[in-house]
Amino acid sequence: RVFTETMNEYKTTESEEEEEEEEEEEEEDEENEEDEESEEELPELSNYSTPAFDVQWIDAARGRGVFSSKSIEAGDVVLVEPPLFSWVLKEHAETTCAHCFSSSQRRYRCKDCRHAFFCSDECKTHHDKVLCFHLCAFNHLFKSANPTKQKDGKGNWRKARPPPSNSDQQLSQINWGSVKYDEVGFLLACVVGCKENQETTSKFNELQCCSGCSPHPMENAYFVILKRILPDLTRREFTDVMYRERGNSFVIYGSRKTMLGYGLYSFAAMTNHNCSPNLTKRFVGNKLVFIANSQINTGEECTVTYCSDEHHPKKRHKWLQNVFFFDCTCQTCQDAGVVGSDPTYGAITTGTGGVMLTKLPPKK
Repeated sequence: RVFTETMNEYKTTESEEEEEEEEEEEEEDEENEEDEESEEELPELSNYSTPAFDVQWIDAARGRGVFSSKSIEAGDVVLVEPPLFSWVLKEHAETTCAHCFSSSQRRYRCKDCRHAFFCSDECKTHHDKVLCFHLCAFNHLFKSANPTKQKDGKGNWRKARPPPSNSDQQLSQINWGSVKYDEVGFLLACVVGCKENQETTSKFNELQCCSGCSPHPMENAYFVILKRILPDLTRREFTDVMYRERGNSFVIYGSRKTMLGYGLYSFAAMTNHNCSPNLTKRFVGNKLVFIANSQINTGEECTVTYCSDEHHPKKRHKWLQNVFFFDCTCQTCQDAGVVGSDPTYGAITTGTGGVMLTKLPPKK
């Protein structure tokens, strides 16, 4: 009797597990179908040849903008641009190729920096050896400064490396709990990339710098960290890279709007914001794709949205002021009655001639 009851319980458990496995398989199939549907929505990129627009100066308030150089039909691909610099978030590093951002199961890990994974030998050849060398130093410094326990290969707890010595006063004063690994990693990739390639540097320097707008709360700490890794780095070089990257980089999304990393695109960064844009941005791997979502006439400005259109107009307007330092005056904002800078903001002229907002100190 006991044996029979035990076997019945086993069979019941087994059938429940099989049902759960079937449900999981069905969910995976549905997810794969969704991914396939989302991929099918993208136009054929092989039809794309060159950008269908030019960069032109607008005025001091808006700076430069992108205008169509020919008539564009809805659904046309108008730009496919690889990044100047890119970075895969640490949480997705093991499942995302550090070069092309593909999500194939086969992975080749860099044995040196241990951060980068690649989907093929070809992608692995694109791994920057100089950046890899500096990433090794950054990873060692980051782990040393975070005294958290870790498990070894046998599953036993082991002590982490000790924090930096008190003799290194600047490093010891950093609040490492506020240091974001991916922010510093992407900054490091931008700094190393600018130092290595003159052509890349010239494209990067054409982008607008927001250094006078709102200081980053971790600016000093990040400079100390990168200075430790790159001793010849000057404060001016660091500030220039940090605030060009801050105001021009894009978040790279994968399937189902999963945030995979960051990318900096020199041409796409010059496209202005509009709350009702005529371009939609998509990502194919790490390539940024602009697709026309309406008819665009020759000479008409091409725009994208910098934020979600789900936000309330007033909330969206405030967010654009705080993050991108400009007062949106598009027709959508005018119709919503939210145009007009917050009195706590002032205006400054940037190095490229445009005007950006800056947070004013509180009145005494």
